[in-house]
Amino acid sequence: MRKHLILLMVFMWGLFYSQNKNLSFKDISFVQKDSITNLEEYRKGQEEAMVKFESEMGLLMDGLFESLDAKTKAIDKKKSDSIINSTSQKDLDNSIIVFHYKNVDGNIWKRWETKENNDILKYPVFTDFSKGKEYYEYPYNGIQEYSYIFERIKDLKIQEFRDEKKKISGIQCFKIKCSYSQIFKHRKIDGMPEFPDKIELMESEMWVTEEIRSTYHPAFKVKEILEKYYPLYIKQKNSLVPGMIRKIALHDFN
Repeated sequence: MRKHLILLMVFMWGLFYSQNKNLSFKDISFVQKDSITNLEEYRKGQEEAMVKFESEMGLLMDGLFESLDAKTKAIDKKKSDSIINSTSQKDLDNSIIVFHYKNVDGNIWKRWETKENNDILKYPVFTDFSKGKEYYEYPYNGIQEYSYIFERIKDLKIQEFRDEKKKISGIQCFKIKCSYSQIFKHRKIDGMPEFPDKIELMESEMWVTEEIRSTYHPAFKVKEILEKYYPLYIKQKNSLVPGMIRKIALHDFN
């Protein structure tokens, strides 16, 4: 009887451990790809965004380019419209980004961005996970230090679908859906016009795991979600770019 009890306890401990284990990684990367779902909607959205941008920047543009005549401005507008109207999925396929994280020394992680062919898009920055600080050089030379900035959001809503499960690179995941408003704050600069905050409605479907516990993700910076789950696949759309979806998928993990 005692032997059976011990075996049962060992089994229960193993079951508990397997359900609550935390995976660690030395390298992790995600690939980001944008896809046009409705070309007419997408181009119309780009035109509206350009009009809004020009409206917000009107005073500034007038100040910087007051010497430009109406004909020159009309030519620039025509070029802008031509670029928007010729945009295709092929252009977006050339804009695929791979986000990388690599552990270099204890709590220090290197983050950089490349194209699919590994051509550098953004050179590395180094993040100290224990301090929430970033550096452009490591070992840190004491000159430049920045706080790691998470995205500003509000009105977060999350739906869990724990019965919908799948494994990504051998890691157990379940599905969630979430929505939130992302806030882009304009930095006030002396002598420049002050612009209102830009609000972007984000809607996402994610496959997330609870086996990885980290608020640092190379391609996603919403702390309120990362405190609960670690997304290994994200499909999102936003109000500023209608007619398009963005997919962020696990690229490599070890």
